Amino acid sequence: MDNLLSSIFPYVDHGFDLPEPVRIAILDSGLDPENPFLVEDQQLANPRIKEARSFVHGTGPSDIRDEIGHGTHALGLLLKVAPCAEIYVARIARRETLDPSTYDDIAKAIDHAVEQWKVDIISMSFGIREYHELMSTAISNALNKRTLLFAAASNDGANLGRAFPAQYPSVFCIHSTDGNGNPSNFNPTASETDVNFSLLGEHVSSHWPAGMNGHDQTVNVMSGTSVATPIAAGLAASVLSFVRQQDQHIAVESERLGPWLKRDNSMDAVFKSMVRGRRGVGYDYITPHVLFDSGSTREDVYGRIKDIKRNMYKY
Repeated sequence: MDNLLSSIFPYVDHGFDLPEPVRIAILDSGLDPENPFLVEDQQLANPRIKEARSFVHGTGPSDIRDEIGHGTHALGLLLKVAPCAEIYVARIARRETLDPSTYDDIAKAIDHAVEQWKVDIISMSFGIREYHELMSTAISNALNKRTLLFAAASNDGANLGRAFPAQYPSVFCIHSTDGNGNPSNFNPTASETDVNFSLLGEHVSSHWPAGMNGHDQTVNVMSGTSVATPIAAGLAASVLSFVRQQDQHIAVESERLGPWLKRDNSMDAVFKSMVRGRRGVGYDYITPHVLFDSGSTREDVYGRIKDIKRNMYKY
């Protein structure tokens, strides 16, 4: 994690007041209201967490309490990897395993994130093993609004393929690696017809509800493609934040890269530029320092992204 953060953080100006900050929605199990870094005096303590709302059937909108810990852990990762982004928390689960009764709630959360919160990115650290029409429609609408969607591949190894919505076209399907970039053995078999993006997802430490599952501390270590997913979404947010910051120095609006980067194939191309080589049997390990080279200026990196755009439309 430290290598990933040290690669991109020097290029993203944390004090830059963007007129249009990057917005991320995280669809998970909520957050820990007792965590002083997240909630204080029943108010959201971190100013970057703009709103938290429950979409779980049978709960009120303000019932955001995380009952399983996963959402708190994922939120902590987003806060760390996307230091310039505004974050919106959508609670869509109260148990580790999603059942069909939750699918409509997830679709509503996606619609709300797109239509009301107007987010740029949605992180979905879950997967199901069936097609759901309302969720599919919500995802399609989000993509049409140029929202970048990230979803966990699955943790079932070679026994099962990619889960839904990670298997949905144009959704970023995220796999996991260990700290050295080696593919995790719980990843699904790499696709031969699609890119297989992978990022750190093993033994990752983040926020945790104290006392839950026998853990007395407010941090816990987790592994899974669902852990790698908010890291990938956060990385995309930091790339988009960097580009929007540099766009402020470009006088001609049509030459700015921010609007172009909101296309899924554009961020896909930028992510591919950070893949030095395939790991294992076909996994594309993202290493941000390939693009955000320590010897480069901000102008150099912006120029490389501009070259990526130019090369996409060369033929």
